Amino acid sequence: MNVVISRVRKSLDLMRVVASVLATSVVMLPLPQAQAQTPGQASQQAPADSEAALKARIDAAYRLMMEVGRFDDGYAQLRAALLDAARSDLYEFTVESYSNAGATFLNNQILDNAEEIFAEGLKTRAMQQDVAKRADFYLNYAMLKQAEKDYQGFVSMCATATNLYARYHGTESPELMYANDVLATGIAAFGQIAAAINVDQRNLEIAERVLGQDDRFTWKLQNNLADMLRQIGAPTRALQYDLNVLEKRIGYYGPNHFNVLVSANNTAQDYLDLAKYDEALRYFQQDRDIAVVLKQEGNLIEQADAWLLYTRALSGAQPLDAPTL
Repeated sequence: MNVVISRVRKSLDLMRVVASVLATSVVMLPLPQAQAQTPGQASQQAPADSEAALKARIDAAYRLMMEVGRFDDGYAQLRAALLDAARSDLYEFTVESYSNAGATFLNNQILDNAEEIFAEGLKTRAMQQDVAKRADFYLNYAMLKQAEKDYQGFVSMCATATNLYARYHGTESPELMYANDVLATGIAAFGQIAAAINVDQRNLEIAERVLGQDDRFTWKLQNNLADMLRQIGAPTRALQYDLNVLEKRIGYYGPNHFNVLVSANNTAQDYLDLAKYDEALRYFQQDRDIAVVLKQEGNLIEQADAWLLYTRALSGAQPLDAPTL
């Protein structure tokens, strides 16, 4: 019974990501010319090992996996299509197809299947060729290694990905900056905070110079760096980034967005660590006000109330055993 439920859940989980992938694929396909063809001509149009034919098989396999009870059949067809691609000379298509397939399963937390696909893709002839998309493959595989809590595998895959991004896109390219951020946040998650800060600090310097202060990726890096600085007990350094990210997010999303709530909470924690209680209360209140407006499921309001109570208690404004309003 549990196996059946698991397979049904896998089918349902894939629907969201795969449906968007298939929709995009259909839009991007070139429209065929409306010409009369003989049966012989039609059969020559799309040989079984052509890119169009392989792509159609892969898309059909995804659709089959989304049908309740057909996950295993669709997965088998996907693996067969990927293997046929691997036997062809369509190197870029092969690398991209394995990379996208592995990432799709990873995004849906179906890690065993993702590992099977990445491990097989790594051994293909295509991965030995001069193909730029290998960088994406290695980065996606690195993210899987992080999800599997394989620190050595994560670092190894990330190192290969960053080397390839630097080679194909340049040492100050957005692609390499993104990969370096994945590396930094990944090694931070494994507890190597100091090393992660060094990577993201350098990354941020490049982003500020190349992309500019107003680019969303720049203040994404600032947000990540502030999180790391809070973890090592450096609230003064974190605060300068959090204040800027809060301002940028309000300007981009508006005042009552979840991302603004997160930044308000981060800023409040910085002030709390600095024992600047009035400022901490101000930003925790902003956090709570946004939570009230959002009306989301969960306990965002209760969390904000807990932070407000804790801050008042630390400041001496309210004893912990005193009644709250």
